[in-house]
Amino acid sequence: MDPASVPVVPPAVELAIYGYFALVAMAGCSLYGRLWFSVRHTQTGDSVATTQSNN
Repeated sequence: MDPASVPVVPPAVELAIYGYFALVAMAGCSLYGRLWFSVRHTQTGDSVATTQSNN
């Protein structure tokens, strides 16, 4: 396939595609971060509770 024969994508369409990819990436990072912080907070809370109950 000759690269010169591929039709040019309009700039607005290209911007919409990259914007969609950025939006999906931000949503994924946000969900991953919330999950990571919730697990980390739960582990910290359990270790503090266990330490206090042993004293």
